[in-house]
Amino acid sequence: MAPKVFLITGCSTGFGANFAQEVLDNGNIVVATARNSSKLSFKNTTEKNYLAHDLDVESEDSVVAAFDAAYKKFQRVDVVVNNAGYGLAGVFEELTEKQINKQFAVNYFGVLTVTREALKRMREQKPSGGLIQFVTSIGGQVGKMNFMIYFLSSSFHQKLPA
Repeated sequence: MAPKVFLITGCSTGFGANFAQEVLDNGNIVVATARNSSKLSFKNTTEKNYLAHDLDVESEDSVVAAFDAAYKKFQRVDVVVNNAGYGLAGVFEELTEKQINKQFAVNYFGVLTVTREALKRMREQKPSGGLIQFVTSIGGQVGKMNFMIYFLSSSFHQKLPA
């Protein structure tokens, strides 16, 4: 079976970094993205199995540029992993509009932007199709004190139809 091409958002730390390494270790191809991809480093990468690219999920131009680079190098994307995000903690009534807007821009609207671009590209590629994964934490499933905004911005992942 031919290796699959994975485009993963949020690869600078945590699950994104670990998942990217696991994908590489299993013989697949990774387009690892982060706001500053120059800081990304994984073992066993070659020109044939790896591309690091800047991607800020808050910028549609940045999302399109990352997909353009992936398609230019590998001609397709088989799996998109929506992993970029962060948890904003704080007493709800003390959070500023700017903080709340940033949380939703990354965890909600950023996911929508990446998903829209993935659907467009996957429908156009030959053969068409692919898999889109959504990563969240238990904080997107169960409310926790001081994480109300994170819960609200992340919980929709659990409600998308299969």
